[in-house]
Amino acid sequence: MRVRIEFRSADAVDDTRASSPGVRAVLLGDGSESHRSAECMSNATIVEYDLHRRRLRIRTSIVGLPPVFLYKEPSRVVLASDLWSLRCWPGVSLAFDPHAVRDLCRIGYPVGFRTLFAGISVVPGGSVVEVALNGQVTVRRAWRMPEAAPEESWEAYTDFQARLFRDVVRGIDLRDSFLSLTAGLDTRTILAALLAEGKSVPAVTMSWKNLSLDARTARDLCRAYGIPHEIIRFDERFTAEFPGHALAASRLSGGLAGVGQATEVAFYHRIGGKWKARLSGNLGNQVGRGGVEQVSLRNGDLAMLGEGVVSSGAVAEASDHWFYGDDRRGAPLERLFLLQSETLFSSIGNYCIGHHFVVQRSPYASRRLIEALARAPSDARCRAPRSIFRIRCDDLHHRFLGYPAHRSFQRKSISAVGGYVAQCPINWGWRVRGGVSPKRTVAGLLTFLDALAASQGLDRSWFGRALETVRITGRYDFRQTRKWCSREFLRDTLLRREIRERGLLNVPRIETMLDEHFAGRRDHHANLMLALDLSCAQQVFLDGPSGPHIP
Repeated sequence: MRVRIEFRSADAVDDTRASSPGVRAVLLGDGSESHRSAECMSNATIVEYDLHRRRLRIRTSIVGLPPVFLYKEPSRVVLASDLWSLRCWPGVSLAFDPHAVRDLCRIGYPVGFRTLFAGISVVPGGSVVEVALNGQVTVRRAWRMPEAAPEESWEAYTDFQARLFRDVVRGIDLRDSFLSLTAGLDTRTILAALLAEGKSVPAVTMSWKNLSLDARTARDLCRAYGIPHEIIRFDERFTAEFPGHALAASRLSGGLAGVGQATEVAFYHRIGGKWKARLSGNLGNQVGRGGVEQVSLRNGDLAMLGEGVVSSGAVAEASDHWFYGDDRRGAPLERLFLLQSETLFSSIGNYCIGHHFVVQRSPYASRRLIEALARAPSDARCRAPRSIFRIRCDDLHHRFLGYPAHRSFQRKSISAVGGYVAQCPINWGWRVRGGVSPKRTVAGLLTFLDALAASQGLDRSWFGRALETVRITGRYDFRQTRKWCSREFLRDTLLRREIRERGLLNVPRIETMLDEHFAGRRDHHANLMLALDLSCAQQVFLDGPSGPHIP
């Protein structure tokens, strides 16, 4: 469901719009906890409209997803659940926000509650937005992490979290749902909790044509318990579908993720309308381990931006990671920052795409489970990572060796179930019951090599060809954009007339990058994909009267 509401100044209001007095409410997202919360929920946004008094009240979720977008002018206020609805509203004109475009290039997404477009912001999570008849907008914080005495030990704390997690899973509506199952700890914990309750839902996993590590593990788990499992594969034939799905992904993500999320749109088309909800491990990183969604910066070449979005004096940007700005330098990453800033900014594009098709549901997105973080033992804060290097090391340790058992309610929950779900290795080698699997560690190293080749542009070297020959390509990431983007497609998209007219890209620079890249002199794939994201955003939101059709 998409919602778009406009408030004009009092003399511009059409009285015929209020068909009957009274308050109406619309819930966006997962309503599993709607009966428990008087204010902000964890995985849903509540829109209340008083038709008699012409007042609007919106309660955003704790983490800001599903999002609420705010467009404000002197004579009007428009709030919407997606940017395409704003784009289609009469009288609303969009233009790129140069600061947000630079964020997209350098970081990978806008921060500071900006969107890619000027004058449109994302309402922070845990807020209440009230709009009066005269268009006055007030945004106030309505949720804070509660104060609570810390548990005396990690054993007591993880026991409490594990009990709470089982209770949350027990209350989830599983009708018409599927589990997005991977090899990771977050979805494995959900599977274990379902098995403990004697329940199961069909599982689906995305993969390259050669089965990824996620797909192999999910297949083995589902076979062990007789759970229906479907693998959605992508191969070279996706080249023909890629341009249309990239435009659709750009439209649904607000211009943030056309290239990287084209497969996400294709995924929902391929599974059809069989399910109404997707059960995933969303927020498992933050709630389960205090982790992050995305550490690496995009570090795009700002010199490829045109004069329409960047001035000559704005090319140089600070090299510090945005996690540690001047107001946070040297401070550990607090859970509240991870929940309400890092999660929202890095995940909003992917979430908006999925939310268009089905309800996005996750037991980790539970208000009770999130508020339980306040009861963490007193040493939890001092152990939080203080550097990007430490975060990366922690991530690699988690993938190969696992998170410490005594500090993980997820490991405790899976161990309590036992059986194959606890014995089958997780991620790149470790087992919940302890120790590592030599065979899976080798598979994890091969997966790491695939990730390294993809990130360093080694796919066209002898190293990449060797990985392809032994069927290692695609073990880490099924999104093989190098194989789906031809030189002709990129030239037609990045050098079209509208790009030149609006000055989005530095066309001579793009031409040089295309020539060098496809001649094999220098790898520019990452920057060309960034330019393609921006080109898709312009084509969808700024150029034409209508965007791609999306069922």
